[in-house]
Amino acid sequence: MTKDEISPDVLRQVADELGHYVYALVDPNDGIPFYIGKGTGDRFAAHGREALWTYDGGDLETEVDEQALSDKVRKIREHDGDIDIWIIRHGLNKAEYTQVEAACIDLLTSFPVVPLDKGESRHPDGARKQLTNLRKEASRGHGIVRLERLIEEKAAPVLEYDEPLLIFPLGDWVDDESDIPGGTRQGYGYKREWLESSVRKQHYQEIGESTCSWWPLSKDSIQQKGIEYVVAAYRGVTRALFRIKPDTWEDVFESDAADGHGRRIGWQFDIVDSGDIFDQVVGEHGHRIEPRPTQNQRYWPW
Repeated sequence: MTKDEISPDVLRQVADELGHYVYALVDPNDGIPFYIGKGTGDRFAAHGREALWTYDGGDLETEVDEQALSDKVRKIREHDGDIDIWIIRHGLNKAEYTQVEAACIDLLTSFPVVPLDKGESRHPDGARKQLTNLRKEASRGHGIVRLERLIEEKAAPVLEYDEPLLIFPLGDWVDDESDIPGGTRQGYGYKREWLESSVRKQHYQEIGESTCSWWPLSKDSIQQKGIEYVVAAYRGVTRALFRIKPDTWEDVFESDAADGHGRRIGWQFDIVDSGDIFDQVVGEHGHRIEPRPTQNQRYWPW
């Protein structure tokens, strides 16, 4: 999506979400941040993404080597590069965003970032094994994310499909090899790097394996409702579409199931990545599910 394709309404939605935020400008050629800044949503709403990397002689809140920044931006733009903008934290108050900005500058001026090989890209939490930390403090849903992902999610139209579906809101990825109908899977859930649409399309099989089993649902209820299609959702947006293969149902019984429903079902699936139904349910940027489903809501329409 180019900046010319983003409607003012979407920009305002993203601005409302950002509030006070800290961001990084990243060179797309080597994946290395070259500027840490802070801003507020009204600036972004008024000027869009360009406001975050265009220096016009006095608009930046953060002290900066003006010539070095201008030269860097110009060099990237001359090579038709699209500056990568990462939102490090958003939804902060004024005191918080100043402290977060300072901590990020301290970190990046103390510990060098290794350049990426050609063709590689960075994604949130993509270098998690670099640290021995097993957890991080809660980010209240405002953790690091590419600005482009926020824009795409806000640009996603509301799901208005009229036919019945099964929709499964996936959690974060869990490594766990287990049997599924027709084979095995290496884990379940959704990986953060799949938020990139180009990456997600390469992993529909794994996403499908996350949605095909094992659920405390009734095969009879699914068939009586005429449901043929299953949707994988993440962060309130549809991400992938699958068709249940007829006559591939399997079930298991878990006597110690925490939810009290011991019998669980699964099925084999076909990937659906084109066509009219795909466009209506997923499409290029996914569709927002409003209101977001609760843990036990799976039958669409709600």
